[in-house]
Amino acid sequence: MKFMRKLLKMQGYIPDEVVTGKLGSYSAALRELGLSHLHVTGRR
Repeated sequence: MKFMRKLLKMQGYIPDEVVTGKLGSYSAALRELGLSHLHVTGRR
């Protein structure tokens, strides 16, 4: 949660999509931040 909040604060805007691995903590943190609709997994 701290990591995602820090990344979003450094960007200064909400991205169009957030691409991460399939680790469950990423989806949990984005769900808590209210950004789960932007989450895309496994695309490189």
